[in-house]
Amino acid sequence: MLEAKHLHTQDNQTNLVIRIIAGALGFTYVTFNEGDTVPIAYKSHLYSNAEKRFAPAEKILTAVQMAVIKERPLAQGKRIIVVSPVPALEAVTKASVPNAKALHPRWIQWATSLTATDVDYVFDPRLQTQEFLQYEQEYPAPLNILPLDSYNTIIYTDGSAQPPVGIKHQYSAACAAVCGVMEDGVFHPHNTYTQTLGDCTAQLAELKALLLAFAHTEAGSQTLIVCDSYYCVQSYNEYLNHWKLNGFRDSKGNTIKHKMLWGRVADLKDKLPCVHVVHTLGHQRVGIHVAGNTLADEAAKASVATASVAAVTRSRTRLDNEILIAVKASAAGKTLPKGYPTNYTYHISAQNVAYTTIPGVGDRVIPNEDQRLELITAAHEGVASAHAGIQATITILQQRYWWPGLCRQTKQYVLCCDICQQIKGSNIKRPPQTSLLVSDKPLQYVYLDHCGPLQPDGAYKYILVAVDSCSRFLWVWPQRSADARTVIKDLLIFIGTYAVAAFHSDQGPALASKAFRDTMGTMGVELHYSSPYHPEGNSVVERRNRDLKQSLTARVLGSGLSWLHHLYGVQRALNNLPRRSLGGRSPYEVLFGIPMYAPDLDAPGMVAAETSFDIKERLTVLQELQQNRDDKSSASAATLGIRELAKTLTGWIPNVGGLVREKIAVKKEFGPSYRAPVLVLGIKGTRTVILPPLSGSKSNRFISIDDIKLHHVANSSQ
Repeated sequence: MLEAKHLHTQDNQTNLVIRIIAGALGFTYVTFNEGDTVPIAYKSHLYSNAEKRFAPAEKILTAVQMAVIKERPLAQGKRIIVVSPVPALEAVTKASVPNAKALHPRWIQWATSLTATDVDYVFDPRLQTQEFLQYEQEYPAPLNILPLDSYNTIIYTDGSAQPPVGIKHQYSAACAAVCGVMEDGVFHPHNTYTQTLGDCTAQLAELKALLLAFAHTEAGSQTLIVCDSYYCVQSYNEYLNHWKLNGFRDSKGNTIKHKMLWGRVADLKDKLPCVHVVHTLGHQRVGIHVAGNTLADEAAKASVATASVAAVTRSRTRLDNEILIAVKASAAGKTLPKGYPTNYTYHISAQNVAYTTIPGVGDRVIPNEDQRLELITAAHEGVASAHAGIQATITILQQRYWWPGLCRQTKQYVLCCDICQQIKGSNIKRPPQTSLLVSDKPLQYVYLDHCGPLQPDGAYKYILVAVDSCSRFLWVWPQRSADARTVIKDLLIFIGTYAVAAFHSDQGPALASKAFRDTMGTMGVELHYSSPYHPEGNSVVERRNRDLKQSLTARVLGSGLSWLHHLYGVQRALNNLPRRSLGGRSPYEVLFGIPMYAPDLDAPGMVAAETSFDIKERLTVLQELQQNRDDKSSASAATLGIRELAKTLTGWIPNVGGLVREKIAVKKEFGPSYRAPVLVLGIKGTRTVILPPLSGSKSNRFISIDDIKLHHVANSSQ
C-alpha cells in the first residue's frame, strides 16, 4: 500500500468519497472528504492469479468491495459515496450473470455490499478503461422474443440417451430437430432431422440437438429454437458470452464441459443474430409448445431404440449350437430340434445373423439364448414400452424376433416383474371368497346389512336391511345408530315372528360383535360371514340396498317428503315387483304363495287369479342361477366382445335440438343423478355435445356423451 504526501485529514462531519480506478492487473482507489479536491489517502491492490481471470465487471466489483470494507471505519458513521466507471452497479450485476450458477458464490457477497444502506454510487465516465468499454459492447442486450407467428421457422430440439441392452457403463444416444411454422397457435411440422450419437450423456445429446437445429437454419431468417434442456438454453442466453471472454473457463480457471461444441455454438450465435433460443418444460400436457416438443422427443427416442436394437444385433458373434442345428436340418429336410416348427424355414445371413421365415409374416431374427432375457427386459421396461402387459410385450418382441418358448418366457417374466406387481392389479377373475348361500326353503338363510349413514331424518340415520335368500323378500328397520344393541332389539322381534335358521352378513362392527353372536347363539340362529372388503360375498343384500336407495330417492323427489315417510311404502313396492330370477313372480308371492293386494291396479270386481307354486320349482331355478354365476367367472373373451358389441349397437347418437339430461358430478344424498332436460345446441366430433350454460353463467358447455342420456318424452296420443 502506498501513501502520498500533503494529504488532508478525515473530517468526521462530512461524507466520505471513494474514486475507483481499475486496470487489468490491479486497481487504485482515492479517498476524499466530500466537497474537497485534496485526497485523504491513496491505496492500490494487485490482483491475485485468480482475480486476474475475472471479467472486467468482476474486477471492478472486487475493488468496490475491498474499498468499502477498508474505508468504512474511516467514515465514522457518515455515508460513503463510491465513484466508479460503471453507470449502474446493480444493472451490471444483473446483466453480467443473472444466475449465480455461472460464477463463484462471491457474487452473493458483492450483491450484499452493493445493497448496503450507507453506500451511494456515482458514475464517472472518465474512469472507464478500454477493457471495460470493450466488455460492455460485447455483452448482449436482454433477449427480445418476437410473437411466434413472426418467426419464419420454429425448430424443436431434444436429445435422448439410454443404456443399450446387455452393455454396461455405456449409453446409446440420439438427437432430433423438428422444423416447422406456427399458425394460429398450432405447430405445423415440415421436416424432422435425427442423428445417432453413440455413447454419450443426455446433456451432450441436448447440446448436439442444438447444433443440429443451427445446421438447418437459414442466414437472415427469423428462427426460434425451442429446447426443453434448461442447461442449453441458460448457457446460450446467459453464460456463453461470459465464457467466450474468459477463454471458455469457469470462475476457478477450469475448462468448461464440451468446450469445443460451445465454441462452435458461440461462432454460430455471432453469424446468426436472428436466431432466438427459448426454454419449454418437457413432457407437458398443455401449452403452445407441447405438440412440437413431443414430436422431437418421440423422434429422438425412436432413434435411440433403433440404435439399441442394432447394438444388440452387432454384439452377436457366435450362434448357439441349437440354432446351427436347426438351420442345417431345415436346409437338408431333416428333423428339427424341439420347439422349432416344421413349416418355418431357418437360415443365416451374411452378417452371421440367424433368421426364420414365418409363413404369412416374414423374417424374424433368432437371438442366442443368453440374449433372450435382455431382449425381454428391453421390450418390457424399455423406452418404447414402459412396463407393458404380457400380450403387448410379446407383440413388441414378435415384430422383430422369434425363438422357441418366446411367449412362455415373456409371460413368466412379466408376471414376476416386481414393479408391475406393485402398481398393477391382477386380471385373474376369482370366485367370491364366501360363496352365496342358496336355499330351497324360505327363511332358511337371511342376509343382513346396514344402509347408511343417510341424510338424518329426525334421529334416524341408518336402515337395517334383511333379505331372504330363497324368496328375496325384503325387511327394513330405521335405526338411530348402527350399534349392536339396536340391531339385537329389532332382530329379536323378527326372530320371534319368523323361524329364521341362519343369518349371513359382512363383518360390520354391530353384526360381528360378541353381544350379537352370543344373543343369536342363545336363540339357536347360525351366523355366517363374508370376507372383509368383499361385497360379492354379501351381494344379495348389497343389490337390494341399491334398489332401496334408488326407490327412496324417486319417492322423495316426487313428493318432497322425507325418506322415513316413504320407507315402508318402498319396502312393500319392492316386495311386489316381479323378478326374472323368481320366474316372473314377486318376492311376496314366493314367500306367502299368493299375489300381493294392489288396490291401485285391481279393477272393481276383479278377482285375483289363483296361483299354485311348488317350492321345488324355485330350487331348480336357484340351482340354475348359481350355475350361471359360477360360469360368469370363466366367460370367454369372445363372449365379452359380443356383449360390448351389443351395447354399442343399442346405443344412441344425440341430435341437435334433441332433449338430453346431464349427469350431476357430485349428487346430494337422495338427490337427482341427472339435471333437468335441456336442448342440444351443437355437436363437436363424435363424443362431445354443446349444452346451454347453467344458471349464473354465460358460456355454453362442452359435455361428453358419456355424461348425458336421452330424455324420453311421453307420447301425448297414448
